[in-house]
Amino acid sequence: MSAAPPAVDVEPYSPFKRPDGKALWPMTPGAAPPHSPTKSERGTIGKQMSAGKLLAAGMTAPAKQTFSSKVIKEVNDWCDGSLLIPHEAIRIMLGYMEKGFLLDTVEKVGAFESLWKVWMYDFIHHHHDIEETMYMPWINKKVPNPPGLEIKKDHGALVADMDMITKVAEKKTLEAGKELEPMLAKFAKEMGEHLAQEEMFIPGMLRESGYTHEEEGEMIGQVMQSLSPEAFVTMLPLIFYAMDKAGGYGPLTSAVFFSTLPPPLQGAYPAFKEGFNKDFLAEANRLTEKPNILTPILNSISCLSARGKAK
Repeated sequence: MSAAPPAVDVEPYSPFKRPDGKALWPMTPGAAPPHSPTKSERGTIGKQMSAGKLLAAGMTAPAKQTFSSKVIKEVNDWCDGSLLIPHEAIRIMLGYMEKGFLLDTVEKVGAFESLWKVWMYDFIHHHHDIEETMYMPWINKKVPNPPGLEIKKDHGALVADMDMITKVAEKKTLEAGKELEPMLAKFAKEMGEHLAQEEMFIPGMLRESGYTHEEEGEMIGQVMQSLSPEAFVTMLPLIFYAMDKAGGYGPLTSAVFFSTLPPPLQGAYPAFKEGFNKDFLAEANRLTEKPNILTPILNSISCLSARGKAK
């Protein structure tokens, strides 16, 4: 009797697309589009991340690291670093909301709606879903939630606020822009408090659970498999941006993290970063830029000067 043929990953490769269905951001003319990793390849990311962090654990952390977390001020072990990876990325978004979006034209409201839907809503919603359906149930097999940690209840209120922001932004009117500004400030405050609460409890729960870093890697692998390939288009550049801004999380730097990614993701990442710089960073900075009080005066002087030269 002949041996059974080896199992193969039959999920076809397909070009990456943005979460809104549009084609990937412009690439070098003539270059082949990057292809998404298969489900089995995505499943290795958690294992490789764990291996990468274990490798990093033998290294010295960069001299200066600054976290936006109000709770975790230094990384003592992988239990701290694991939470910082998604949380610091989310706080990049919250920082813009706290600064305040200036949505004083219909064009800006429309631009914000795209920014919110493509870059912010899905990332935060995925994070909530993963915690509720996968990560916390895994921890709770060993350690129950302590009093004061009501993740599902908090997520319900936060998602309701997110859905309302979406509904208002879809109007794309000046009135909607005015309505959104306080809504975003409120969401940023409450989401920030929620992240801080998780950081107060979950690292300790991980230590108490007795789980090893390798076991957490297996769990993260399941999380990565649950995500669509398109989710990586917006998720990865934001995570790397936050990690670089912080200077790494303990000995885990962006270079170590990048080395854990499957080749299809490594090859696609430059295009992801290009889109992030153009469609997230540049737009978020533009939409939160406050007008210079001297601008009207300078514009008037410029106009008068131009008229003088015309005469």
